Amino acid sequence: MRLILMRLTTVLASIFTIHVSGPLLAADYYWVTDNAKTGSNPTAACNLGFQLIAAQNGYDSHSNVSYTATSASSGYCEAYMSYAGSTFKYSNKLPVRRAGDSCPSGTEYDPSTGICDVPPGPVECDQNWSGGDIVYSDQLKQCVKYPNLPPEEFCEFMTGKDTGNTHLEATSGDASGPKSVAAPGTFCSVSVEKADCKMNTEGTYNCVVSGKYSGGFDPNADKAPGHCSTLDCETVPPEDPVPEPEVIKKDDPCIYSASGDKEVCHSSKSEEKEGTADCGVFNGVATCVTKQPSKNGIDIRTEVTKKILADGTTETTKKDVATITKCVAVKSCTTSQTTTTTTTKKDSNGNTTSVGSTCTGSACPDKNGNPDGNGDGLGDCTTGDGEFCGGGTGGDGDGSGGGVESPELEEVPEYADTVEGYFNRIKNAPIITAVTGITVPTGGSCPTYSASHEYFGSIDTGVFCDMGPDLLGMLKYLFLAMWAWVAIRTFMTA
Repeated sequence: MRLILMRLTTVLASIFTIHVSGPLLAADYYWVTDNAKTGSNPTAACNLGFQLIAAQNGYDSHSNVSYTATSASSGYCEAYMSYAGSTFKYSNKLPVRRAGDSCPSGTEYDPSTGICDVPPGPVECDQNWSGGDIVYSDQLKQCVKYPNLPPEEFCEFMTGKDTGNTHLEATSGDASGPKSVAAPGTFCSVSVEKADCKMNTEGTYNCVVSGKYSGGFDPNADKAPGHCSTLDCETVPPEDPVPEPEVIKKDDPCIYSASGDKEVCHSSKSEEKEGTADCGVFNGVATCVTKQPSKNGIDIRTEVTKKILADGTTETTKKDVATITKCVAVKSCTTSQTTTTTTTKKDSNGNTTSVGSTCTGSACPDKNGNPDGNGDGLGDCTTGDGEFCGGGTGGDGDGSGGGVESPELEEVPEYADTVEGYFNRIKNAPIITAVTGITVPTGGSCPTYSASHEYFGSIDTGVFCDMGPDLLGMLKYLFLAMWAWVAIRTFMTA
């Protein structure tokens, strides 16, 4: 008896040890309906659930059970019922939920169906395309040439691959050039390993870059600094040279137009030298060798007001507002503004009687007889005793503006002078001079020849000399008109 009790105690201790101290076994997923029916998947559980409902309500049978997921672990089922030979959709939905811990080993859970399935193996595609790989697309469910993959799958496929012969021309606001770009047309992220750039003072970089695809896909890549999209990226051949920095010159002259009782104009002149940035990864460190861009410019708004006083004196007031910009690097610019007002008086005979000028701003001329020493062209001023010290044409001083001259309002000719000048220019035009200079040589004698022929007898060309005086008059004007037309046509088509 004692032996039996000892053996029973040993068995019970073993069972207790297994269940308490041993590892807990994970339960496979299973599904439970609201009416307590279970199955390995939602449809299996719902089949049993609707079978119970049909029996409880006196229906003959049920059919067409369908499952709709509301989350990864729950949903509801619907079904049709048959009664007395007719079939109808059952009005109530049957809730069902998942229980258990995980899918059986070797299977994957599909939250849309609630079923644990064996994942499909890799699909082998026929490699019969000389242009590159043919790969299987999980989204398209078919084999396609790799450029035809959906964007996300394409970027994943390209991960780690060199951009190789594909260089990218990109723009970037990053002060050290682009770190990554979105490849043209794909938005696949490219980790830049080398970038040869040129940039302006506004911080726009134009680069030829190369690197490796990093696998990312960002449809909004064009909205982030250091990225580009199909709008501002372009694939360029690898043999294309690195973009050369340019010297960009702009010169917009002063062209006056009427504005009320004033004549106004806007003029500007600038010179910008683009900088360069040679960026790359050296010993694992991103490094750029940079030559900063620079820019000098002046922008002038001019207003001219003219008044005729009671004594016949003409008073002309000219106001120049000059904005001078100087940039020494990317987004490193300074501006200053100078206003110069010049008043000129002329008597009724057009003789200048006085000129006076005032100036405010950092670019005003000094009082030492060197009004244009700052090189800004704003040289109209007066000396201490009120006398005019001369108009400036820009000097070689150290001021800002790069020697840009302030626009001057020229003397406007009278109408008669304008018309006379117009006709004189036409008269002296090369084509008119050439036409009027065409002459026919005079003097000389008419050559005559005579000969005898077996059939025609004696032949004498003197008869043509007798006709010459009558014909030359007409031929002179004929050839004169013909060559004049040739000259005019040549001029018009040049």
